[in-house]
Amino acid sequence: MQTFINLPPQISESAARILSRSDARMLSVHAKELHERYLQGANPLQPHIQKPADCVAYLALRFPATYAQIASALSQIKERIPAWQPKSVLELGCGPGSGIWAAKSIWQSITSAIGVDREQPFLTLAQELHYDSKMALQATWVKSDIVKWVSSEDTTKYDLIIIPNVLNELPEEERAFVIEKVSAKSSGLVVVIEPGTAVGYNIVREVAREVEKTQHLVAPYVDNTFVESETYWIHFSQRFQRPEFQRRIRQSMRDSSLMASDWEDTKYSYVAWGNVPGEKAIWGLCIGRIEKLKGFLTVPVLTREGVTNARVLKRHKAIYNEAKNIRWGDTLEAPIETS
Repeated sequence: MQTFINLPPQISESAARILSRSDARMLSVHAKELHERYLQGANPLQPHIQKPADCVAYLALRFPATYAQIASALSQIKERIPAWQPKSVLELGCGPGSGIWAAKSIWQSITSAIGVDREQPFLTLAQELHYDSKMALQATWVKSDIVKWVSSEDTTKYDLIIIPNVLNELPEEERAFVIEKVSAKSSGLVVVIEPGTAVGYNIVREVAREVEKTQHLVAPYVDNTFVESETYWIHFSQRFQRPEFQRRIRQSMRDSSLMASDWEDTKYSYVAWGNVPGEKAIWGLCIGRIEKLKGFLTVPVLTREGVTNARVLKRHKAIYNEAKNIRWGDTLEAPIETS
């Protein structure tokens, strides 16, 4: 997994220009209110985005982290299916287009995109980001409720469908309906991403458990085998450098005069399913930080048999030195030799 995943420069520069048109004090007020709602957790009766100003606040506050989450998950998927070259992408709950920009950064083969969101201000932001970036991409932005949109009789299929941080804002019965419908609209992969919290993981786990009955799990699970663990919730961490506009908004929200950090770790859970040829065979996937103890280290690994803690003794220098460089999210092609 990459150490840092940052917004593409042209997208970051465009976001900064958009935000420079906002009153700094009011932007800070809206960002703080939005942050508080996210801390309280999702509630279908009280969505995070409640007014147009919240969309601009989201751009300043959460856009870089959401991009990093999606790009990180898609990078893992690409590692598993390196030969796949999708051409079309659909993002449901696209916001300012986070998933579309991430998908295009991972697969240059993508030439067309559709972003669906119920908030017109988000779509307007996405259009401006697209125009400013001069990205070689034919993009269409659709204002619609997600449940209504997937219920349409349109039979168009998409190579890649991304549903990022959306299901946590839907009632449970609507989640199942959306998953059923998008699976039918996929000609390649569907990717669901949720926050890397216990709540987010539980949503992803339930989706994986259900789709595994009829679909092929591509990632993060190994060899199409759904597993769960009482010890670990399967989630990942991605670091990104906060762009200047996000550092400023973070600083304005702080009680302390100390400068806000110029980097951040964002956590996420995800599952991808579909029928894509050319999957690379692996033994496992690192699902947590390496723990170094006196005389040995442990590596938490997701395998087709379940989650295991591979234990490597320090006296086996070559194996130990190799194991200590494994990073959270790395795929492991062969079993770790343990003692």
